[in-house]
Amino acid sequence: MKYHISRGGQQFGPYSLEDLKKYLAQGNVLPTDLAWAEGMAGWVPVSQVLGPPQPAAPAAPAPPAAFQAPTPAPMPAFQPAAPAFQAPVSAGYSQAGSTAYPAPPAMQWVLVLVLAIVTCGLFPLIWLFIQAGFVKKIDRECKAMPMLIAGLIAVPVLLLVQTLVTAVLMRSGGREMMMIVPFLSMFVGFLPWIFFLIGIFRMRSSLVRHYTTVEPINLRLSGAMTFFFNVYYFQYHMARIANWKQTGVLA
Repeated sequence: MKYHISRGGQQFGPYSLEDLKKYLAQGNVLPTDLAWAEGMAGWVPVSQVLGPPQPAAPAAPAPPAAFQAPTPAPMPAFQPAAPAFQAPVSAGYSQAGSTAYPAPPAMQWVLVLVLAIVTCGLFPLIWLFIQAGFVKKIDRECKAMPMLIAGLIAVPVLLLVQTLVTAVLMRSGGREMMMIVPFLSMFVGFLPWIFFLIGIFRMRSSLVRHYTTVEPINLRLSGAMTFFFNVYYFQYHMARIANWKQTGVLA
């Protein structure tokens, strides 16, 4: 089993159990340093991994003067591991997020709601595109932004089509044909929302995948909450993640 060591926000390793014992004896590893290996629930002090220190063996008798003991090979220097490794966040130890990925927008969801009221619903639409831009940064394969743009473009296009069709029907004077207009209005309002829903749930998939594998904080996003409160629900969790990346505490 290979152990990773954490001290002062930096990670080292992985090292075998024998290596840890050697480094502990040399003072390179401290008993208070934190250790973690695959299969462990969280970080624990090195002293718990290695157990209580063993009593030192009695010193060997000095060799005869004519005997020259061989010089032992120097121990390799204690080197930090590659920064790509990220240990899981557990209840006993919180670690700041990787700087390799940007922090999400940190605005509180309540402020987004207030601005939605002030702008008569315009600000959440703008903020949704900002959120989608962030998701694209952490998941290059996310296709949420094209779907949101398609939904935005569909609104004026369908309104124009509805206006033209209504004008033609009114000019033709066919009362039966005018019954199509309400159904056309429903279609105009329904189709853009379908595009937005597809984009929103693609954002949800990318967020869950990234924050359960790449930066593993075990993020879970409810499908029902995503459907009904999408922008505000996303922002609640994004603010939590932004605070975690800054302070190492996932509130």
